[in-house]
Amino acid sequence: MFELPKLPYTYDALEPIIDKETMILHHSKHHQTYLDKFKEQLRSVEHKTISIGKLLKQLNNNPKENKILINNGGGYYNHTFFWYCMSPESSETDINNELREMIDRDFGSLQDMKKQFNQDALKIFGSGWQWLCYNPENKKLVLKSSVNQFNPGFTSNEIPILACDVWEHAYYLKYNNRRGEYLDSWWNVVDYKNLSMFYELFAKQGKIVDFVSNGTILVEE
Repeated sequence: MFELPKLPYTYDALEPIIDKETMILHHSKHHQTYLDKFKEQLRSVEHKTISIGKLLKQLNNNPKENKILINNGGGYYNHTFFWYCMSPESSETDINNELREMIDRDFGSLQDMKKQFNQDALKIFGSGWQWLCYNPENKKLVLKSSVNQFNPGFTSNEIPILACDVWEHAYYLKYNNRRGEYLDSWWNVVDYKNLSMFYELFAKQGKIVDFVSNGTILVEE
């Protein structure tokens, strides 16, 4: 059965960009609540013991019937993914050459990509997520926005390799209603090593980033 993943850093490690109190509430309360509701709902549904990514792929084959499961399971998956998108040791030099060239080709530059990413995230009405995705069919990077806990990786050919949570609980304690300031600051804690790894080992191979039951990254041979 699925578990709340351990963070790859301490609650205060992303200070001053993301404050300790926000991290504690976000991880131990919000993420935990999605997990608890998801596990409770799973008890009444016949399913195989598989990874969260594979399970959500299956549930999205019948989105109307599985709407509540998809929402809470999506909340569990998206937050698990989000934690791996950040690091206290953020460095743009960790982007591998192939991915850097694709960013330049598809957006003009890394700075242009960040600017468009933030602009799109600011347009999300209410709660949602902003994504950088890779489409293995046309081999291009694309920016996608989603509302609530939906994820383009489960409903399209576009595979997320970077996610930013733009629900208010992700930033309100520190930034109040200043979503733009949060987004600008957030890039200072982006884990570019994992961004490159998610592209290389998952998206490039046509696979979504996936996790085992305890929330660690699932890398299949």
